[in-house]
Amino acid sequence: MRPESVGEEFVNCHLRLEDLKSPSIETAGFDSSIAGASFFHDQLLAFVGDWGAGLDTGLYEEALTHFLGGEERVLLPVPVLGAKGHLHDQKMRLLAPEVAFKLTSFPSRLQAFETHARRLLQHSRLEAIHWANITHSHINFRTIC
Repeated sequence: MRPESVGEEFVNCHLRLEDLKSPSIETAGFDSSIAGASFFHDQLLAFVGDWGAGLDTGLYEEALTHFLGGEERVLLPVPVLGAKGHLHDQKMRLLAPEVAFKLTSFPSRLQAFETHARRLLQHSRLEAIHWANITHSHINFRTIC
């Protein structure tokens, strides 16, 4: 048997849901002319508007993948190329045939990720990576090309 009312409650986030649903948005460096940009931006903001920011990035990634047609259409092998040709296939989530997307939740040091992503682009046939870094209070959209 349990009591009629809650005696204690567990809180794992110090922010209110209304604050999580309205983070600041930065789109400087986001190229909306590249394939998939509008879908990526609009859907991600819709999820944050419903669920709030700061959840595990895998949840947003799973939802985007679902609305793009499922893993069999989105999580695809992308050839990684070296000086002597094909090195390996790396599975990536694609918005369009040559445009990937990536979600992160880094509290800082975004430049380090961007530097590594640019290196990856140099070794693939990808045109761009649409990237969103999501924290509890801020979403930063960028396109890496």
